[in-house]
Amino acid sequence: MKLLKEIVRKQGINFDGKTIYREAVRGVIIKGKPLLMIYSPKDGDYKFPGGGIDTGERH
Repeated sequence: MKLLKEIVRKQGINFDGKTIYREAVRGVIIKGKPLLMIYSPKDGDYKFPGGGIDTGERH
C-alpha cells in the first residue's frame, strides 16, 4: 500500500508522564483505496474510528 502521508506527533510531548490504561475497540474502514482515520486535535495524531469500552460492555 502506498504511503499517502507521514503522520508526525506534535513536538514536546512528554512520553515519561502518567500512563492511563483504557480498553478500546477500533475499526479499520477501507472503501476502495481510501482509508478512514480520525484526527485528534487533543493529542495531535490520527486514530482509527472507535471508542472506549465501559464496564459491562462487550467488544
